[in-house]
This record gives sequence, structure tokens and C-alpha cells, in this order.
Amino acid sequence: GGGAGTVTNYATIRSAAAAGVFLGDGGFVRNGSTSDTSALVSGSVNGIFITDVGTVVNYGTVLNTGTTVYISSQGTLVHFAVFLEGGGSLRNGSGDHPHALIKSTEGGVYAGGVNGHSQANAAATVVNYGMIETTGAGTLASTAVFLSAGGSVGNHGTIPFNVGECFTAT
Repeated sequence: GGGAGTVTNYATIRSAAAAGVFLGDGGFVRNGSTSDTSALVSGSVNGIFITDVGTVVNYGTVLNTGTTVYISSQGTLVHFAVFLEGGGSLRNGSGDHPHALIKSTEGGVYAGGVNGHSQANAAATVVNYGMIETTGAGTLASTAVFLSAGGSVGNHGTIPFNVGECFTAT
């Protein structure tokens, strides 16, 4: 690979055909800031997809808008707003800025593998001060936060139980 990437977004990134942000060798994504919460990352397959260890800091909105089953080389994938295949960390908002939103038609956050198959040494840490929501509008209902390789969730915000489960760790 070419090395880890960095994306800093203070405006709008939108994809109607894939991930809003895709980092194939891991990396860092910052969406918005404490002084700019209007930033948007939106994708029809995933909002943010990082295939190696990744870090996401969100003060704005990260959306997954897909409503059909996505078939990849690894099988059927549920759509997620944030997908950290190699594990890592996600911070959604902060104590002083609780309006950050991660929203998906199927799954909110997935970390640590693909399709429920955990990846070695791919645990994740999720700290939420805003909202992580699944709407159930997609083909498959899913979990708001799924940690396939284990990890931790610190919830100081809202993770509503709309469909599926709030948390899953395997």
C-alpha cells in the first residue's frame, strides 16, 4: 500500500456510489471541529471506510444512505456510517459539543473485521457524546455499534434502540 492517509473535512463530502471517505491503508479522518459542526461526510455504501487501523473524530455528521445489500469479495456487507476494518478509535462529539451525529440506514459503527469475522489485534474504542443512530430503512437491520474484535464503548450521549441491537462485541 501507499501508507496511511489523512482527511480533514470542514465542508461536504458526498458519494452516491461508494464510501464518502475511503482510506485503504489506515489513517485519520476529522469531520468538522468544535467551532464548525456543519461538516458532512455521506456515502451510499459507507460514510467513512478505513481498511487498516483508523481514527475518526467527528463533530459534524457522518451518514450512510444505502438501502440495498452490498456484495463485496468478502460477501454481503451491511452498510455502516463508520467502518474501521482494522480497529482503532472513534470519537463522536465532545462533552462541550454533543451535537455530532453518526446515522445509518443499517449499522452505525463497525470495527475489527468484516462480516462478523474478527481481525486479530483489531479492537476498537468508541467514545460517543453525540448520537449514533440506525434507522432500519435498509435491507438488513443491524447494530448501532458492532465491535467484532472486542474493545470498549464509552457512551455519554445517545444511542437509541430503533432496530437491531445497541451494542455487540465478539
